[in-house]
Amino acid sequence: APKAAAADLRRLLDESDLTAVAEDGAVLAGAGWEIQRRRFLAKLLAQHGAAVREDLIGLVLLHQGLARAGVVADDAAVAEEMGRLERAYRRSPEAAKRDFRTFVGSSYGASPEELGRDPAFRALAATGHLLRRQSVLSEDDLHAFFAANAVMYRRAEAVDLAIIPLLYRAQPGTAPVAAEVERVQALARAIHERLTVQPGDFAKVWQEVGRPGDAYAAAGGRVGWIARDGLRDNLAARRIPAAVITAAFAAQAPWPCLLAPLAHARGVEVVLVHGRRAAEMPTFAELAEEVRRDCLEADWDQRLQALV
Repeated sequence: APKAAAADLRRLLDESDLTAVAEDGAVLAGAGWEIQRRRFLAKLLAQHGAAVREDLIGLVLLHQGLARAGVVADDAAVAEEMGRLERAYRRSPEAAKRDFRTFVGSSYGASPEELGRDPAFRALAATGHLLRRQSVLSEDDLHAFFAANAVMYRRAEAVDLAIIPLLYRAQPGTAPVAAEVERVQALARAIHERLTVQPGDFAKVWQEVGRPGDAYAAAGGRVGWIARDGLRDNLAARRIPAAVITAAFAAQAPWPCLLAPLAHARGVEVVLVHGRRAAEMPTFAELAEEVRRDCLEADWDQRLQALV
């Protein structure tokens, strides 16, 4: 009976001394929004209390449980939870479409930094920290998981790269004009000469000539370990050109080794090789903590639900 409920609500609000309810801070908050104490009371009454009351009780019990366990939603817990989210995202098919930062922005309407300050996310992070503390995994469980997922841990032959990509400006589907090719090649030569004299300037040069939105922006062009297929951990990132891979694997120590500018169909790459490793299968002892983390996170949602 909506009309009767509305009349009851108006009567109840009229009889309630809301001046006694101080506007002394947010009762609930999220990224870009908050509900003050007095408005929360009105919302609670407007929705007949049921849904909001249950959510509030859940939050209160969660905070009480964390307090009893001595768990604090600090920056370390937030970083731990953000890392878990990113690892889960990288294993999903969605990761081939966009990077983690873009995924967070589109899914949560906030950057990872803003999400990390969200009270609800911090409570979730603290709960995850408690779950890790309370989870018991036997050595048999861990060895079985390691054996079943050995392909995850095998390290392919790879080179550790930092790249300054200098791409031609051209209309999609068209070849760059000669003047554009010469401009990029001249820039590559100048950068190479500078880095030959000042090898420590690589990240600084990248910040000067790189594009802020480029997938190489993090760590000043450092792309990390790349196997012979040229693929990166984030499948949405640009594949490393074959010319770069061939030259990098042919490079010799001492490291780091600056390669001559490498031209390909889309531009010129200035590449610094930080090292090379052979293919290997690490032992369980070397990966024990990583295996423990992966085993726990393999069925994270079910474990978290059971804990809560």
